[in-house]
Amino acid sequence: MKRTLIFLAFMLASHLVHGVDLILMPIEKPTNYVENGKIVGTSVAIIEELRNELAHDKQIEVLPFARAYSEVLSRPNSILFTVANTPERQQDGLTFIGPISTSVHAVFKRANHRFESPQTLIEKQIPIAGLRADM
Repeated sequence: MKRTLIFLAFMLASHLVHGVDLILMPIEKPTNYVENGKIVGTSVAIIEELRNELAHDKQIEVLPFARAYSEVLSRPNSILFTVANTPERQQDGLTFIGPISTSVHAVFKRANHRFESPQTLIEKQIPIAGLRADM
């Protein structure tokens, strides 16, 4: 954690001390979420430590992902964390700093449902749910 924090401090320092006006965060457990009215999570802890080290006074704003993403694209001097690094987001003009976490994406099923491959989902027309505006 300390090595990651030092790396991030180096990378974020110039951004934070040069006038970041807005820090945005979507809800994404376990990296960033609200619990008992307090913003918490593994990424939040890193961002808070950086804010403390750099005496940065801007508060984190919690928004739905689509709105937070729109805000970071339209407002100069803003930061959005924690998001995946995709070619589309780079084409939108985002500069990625990190990573501060990694994740594995998978398809989940009910315990009593059987299928042998993703093709089975298509063949049997099994419904799939997803998160709007996520990756």
